[in-house]
Amino acid sequence: MATPKLYKFHVEMTCEGCSNAVKRVLGKLEDKLKLLSVDLNAKEVQVESSSMGQDEILEVLKKTGKAKLKVIRMVLINNPNPIYVVKHLKIHGASDFIVFKRSDGTLASSPILVHFGTQIVAKNGYKNAAAEEGVPVQIAVNGKSIDGMALRTDENGDVYERNATLASLKTILKTIGPYSVQFSAKNAKGQTLSVNCTLYYLDHNAKLVISDIDGTVTKSDLRGMLLGRVWMQKNVRELYEQIKQRGYQLVYLSARPAAAGTMTMDFLKELNMPSGALLLSYEPLEKAVKTAVKDPQRVKIVCMQRLKDLFNLAPFFAGFGNQQSDKIAYDALEVPTVFMVNPKGAVTIYRNGGQTVDKPTTYRNVIDKMMDTFFPRLK
Repeated sequence: MATPKLYKFHVEMTCEGCSNAVKRVLGKLEDKLKLLSVDLNAKEVQVESSSMGQDEILEVLKKTGKAKLKVIRMVLINNPNPIYVVKHLKIHGASDFIVFKRSDGTLASSPILVHFGTQIVAKNGYKNAAAEEGVPVQIAVNGKSIDGMALRTDENGDVYERNATLASLKTILKTIGPYSVQFSAKNAKGQTLSVNCTLYYLDHNAKLVISDIDGTVTKSDLRGMLLGRVWMQKNVRELYEQIKQRGYQLVYLSARPAAAGTMTMDFLKELNMPSGALLLSYEPLEKAVKTAVKDPQRVKIVCMQRLKDLFNLAPFFAGFGNQQSDKIAYDALEVPTVFMVNPKGAVTIYRNGGQTVDKPTTYRNVIDKMMDTFFPRLK
C-alpha cells in the first residue's frame, strides 16, 4: 500500500458555508481522500491521500458549488519532518530572546537571531555587490524605535548577534515580563521587510522550565505540527499553566531554524499554550534543517549552555522532552528533573539522571498528585 501524502491547501473562502461545503464534498471521497482539518479563520484545508495526486485533489476542491472556494497555494508535505515546510515555503522569522539585569546594572541577553532570507540582500533575484556586507537592521521594542544596537544581516540575510549593545534598552525595560519586538530591514528596491518576536525581561533569579515542542507538547513530530489541537498531548496545556502560576518561567526550546520563528509562535498560540520565550537554532537555514533531523541535541546543548553562562548560575529547574536527544541535552546541562513523554502520553520522570518513578505516569497525574513535589510554589 502506498504511503499517504499530506497536502495543505491555502484557500480563499467567500461565504459562511464554505467550511461545511468543503467537508461535504470531500466526505464523499473517504475511500480515496481523508479530510484532516478545515480552518476557516486560517483559510487552510489539510488532507491526506495515498491514491490521489495534486491535480485530482485540486479538481475536487473546485467542485464545492456555491462555496466559491478558490485554491491560492498548495503544499505537498511528503517529508517526515515539519522543518520541510519551512524550507519549502521560504518564510522568515526570528527567535525570541531573554534579557536580564546583572548585579552591576548592565544588561545581558541571549543571542539575537533573525532570518530575513537572501531576498533582503538580493537584487533582481541575485545577490548584489554589497551582499557580503549585509544590510542594516532597525529594532523597535513595544513600538518604540531603539538606536545604538548596530544590528546588521550577513550575506544570507541572517542576523546572529551574541554581543549586542543593550544600554539603549534600559529606558524601555522597566518591569519584568514580555516586550514586543520588531526587526526591520530594506532590500535593494527600498522595500521594508519586518520580522516580529518577543523579548523576555527576566529576574536574574528566574527558575527556567525548558520544554521541547514537537512530540512533547504534541503527540508526534509531524502530525502535531500539521493537526494542531487535534494532536496535542493530553493535559499538557493545563500542566504548563500551573507550572507558570507557581512562579516558573517557561522556555520553549527547539532545533528548528530561526526562519521557523513566526510559524512556530503562531502554532503555540493556536494551541493556547502559556507564553514563554521561544528559543530556536543559531545555525543558518540549510544547516539547521539537517541538524534538526540528525543531531538536534547539539544545538539545544549550545543554546542552554549560553543561557547558563548568561545567568552565571544554574537557572534550569526542569525539562520536558520526548526524544533521547532531549534527555542527552538536559543531562549535559545537569537539569535536575526531566520529564520524558511518549506518543501515548506516558511520562517517565528522572531526577539527577536517575529514574524517579518506577512506572510511567501521565501529565494528569503530575497535575493532581505531584505538583508540590516537583514544582513547589515560588510565589
